[in-house]
Amino acid sequence: MTDELAVGTALSVSRRRDLVDQWLAEVDASEDTRTTYRIGLMHFMDWLQETGAAEINAATIRAWRDSIDLSPSSVNLRLSAVRSFFAWIVEQGLMPMNPAAGIKGATRRGTSKSHKRDELTAEEVLAVLENCNPNQSIGARDRAIIALMAYTGLRTVEVYRADVGDLKTRNGRLVLWVQGKGHETKDDYVVLPKPAERELRAWLRHRGKVRPSDPLFVSLSPRNHGERMSRAAIRAAIKQRYSDAGIVGETKTTHSLRHSAISNAIRHGATPTQAQAMARHSNVNTTLIYYHEISRTSNPAEDLISYGDED
Repeated sequence: MTDELAVGTALSVSRRRDLVDQWLAEVDASEDTRTTYRIGLMHFMDWLQETGAAEINAATIRAWRDSIDLSPSSVNLRLSAVRSFFAWIVEQGLMPMNPAAGIKGATRRGTSKSHKRDELTAEEVLAVLENCNPNQSIGARDRAIIALMAYTGLRTVEVYRADVGDLKTRNGRLVLWVQGKGHETKDDYVVLPKPAERELRAWLRHRGKVRPSDPLFVSLSPRNHGERMSRAAIRAAIKQRYSDAGIVGETKTTHSLRHSAISNAIRHGATPTQAQAMARHSNVNTTLIYYHEISRTSNPAEDLISYGDED
């Protein structure tokens, strides 16, 4: 399997489609987004065949990116599909590393001023947490995952990569070192607020004796009990908790917990510098999108309009 993926021309059309279908079945996205991802990924596979690329590496992906004659946003959407696909391939153990990790997108002419995912309300976050029974191992595990994401802004991939040994003490605070999106090492950390720390410790009590190298979150199913939870399993667990708590809608996904954390911190006074550090955004303009979204509805210019006829 690894040899097949390393040599792009060796992948038959049917084999490509099988792999893409498997990946898309696990993607936490709307049907429209899945369709767009499929188009982008198949364009990449077709390009490999047309150019006779001998192998898939960073240089190959850059060359493909530069060959796309579309808007920067469309190019980046296709690159995102390829990057996510190969992250999944690595997760399945079919390749040793993601060749698309760290590949920069096309330069944008402007920055999007809104997100495609909705945040959860404070009431919804609490409802999801309350839906997890901390007296049961699976409830304690899911509660810890949700609390970490809702109180620190972790991404799903960062939850997936976390090990027990990544928990450290820094200046008297419990922190979790993380390997962020596109990073090769665990080179940044999030600070655990008391609610997140409490839920994490409750889960570790259920775990019993653990080693630093053990995954922080493991499967509890009979088929693969004790193994690292996959990203698909993490998403499935959270989506089930959403459903049980009565939270519905395609725009409320596992990533909504990250949006909730960042937005909530801003509403309670976090400065752009603080919010950027928590979110681990490389560009502060990405962080400022959150400020724009919050200000747009909490303090809109429309409310300042007056023609002298107000009551």
